[in-house]
Amino acid sequence: MVEPVATGAADHLLRHLEDGVCWITLNRPEAGNALTTAMRDQLAEWFDAASSDLAVRAVVLAGTGEKGFCTGADLRPQGGEPPRPEGAPARTAGEAARMIRDGSPIPGSRWILCMTSPL
Repeated sequence: MVEPVATGAADHLLRHLEDGVCWITLNRPEAGNALTTAMRDQLAEWFDAASSDLAVRAVVLAGTGEKGFCTGADLRPQGGEPPRPEGAPARTAGEAARMIRDGSPIPGSRWILCMTSPL
């Protein structure tokens, strides 16, 4: 089953589970698949859910389009951003990046994250 993000970026992330593989696809080829804040937050939720789902044996993160996988964070102003507290850094690493770096948050669980170019 394919599930779009439930936020304002309804078609920017897709997810489906097939044969124990959770496929997550970045779907913003016109923007180089750059991640918005909503996409970053949704990815973190989906990675967390995949890590606790016994049906998920691997996670594949893919990007649509012809040019490349992902250009990184979309740094253009986005509506609805909370104000940054005084003295806070301009940018922070997203939860998804921490999960990739640190691995699965559930002790004893194992899953593989595989990033791929456009399919």
